Amino acid sequence: MSTSELMELSGVKTRSEPFHYSIVSKTFPNRLSLDILQWLESETSWRLVKTDFYEQFVFSLLDVDLPEHLSFLRDSICLRTLKLRFENLFGVNLKDRIDIVAHKLVPGQSIRIHNDFIPGSETHRFTVQLNRGLQDDWGGWFVLFNSSDPAEIHKILRP
Repeated sequence: MSTSELMELSGVKTRSEPFHYSIVSKTFPNRLSLDILQWLESETSWRLVKTDFYEQFVFSLLDVDLPEHLSFLRDSICLRTLKLRFENLFGVNLKDRIDIVAHKLVPGQSIRIHNDFIPGSETHRFTVQLNRGLQDDWGGWFVLFNSSDPAEIHKILRP
């Protein structure tokens, strides 16, 4: 399969307020999403990380053996295509370094309000949420804010 068949990136909606962001309604074909989710559920490389604003399990996809059918997730052609797509979308030149990290939260874990913009280090983040049988009371909402004030909610995205 070609990169375009593996990563659909369809239903893209771009906004410029309160900051420049895009929402992609579909990243992978359904079967591939399920394959990725099943692999993540069986992967044993997860390590628990606790900081002052989150507790979660993580691992880098750059440090594990990927099943052959998922090797595209860190394939240089796929990552280059994704990089170019986002450079065009946001009108920027991105560095070639791309980190690919999986995050897993289990009941009782959370990520509190934070800003992913780290000048001189990280500037853009492409987040894909995969869930099985998600229920609203589990949380996992992706919330965008107008400012650092938690009361100033811009948009709430249900995974």
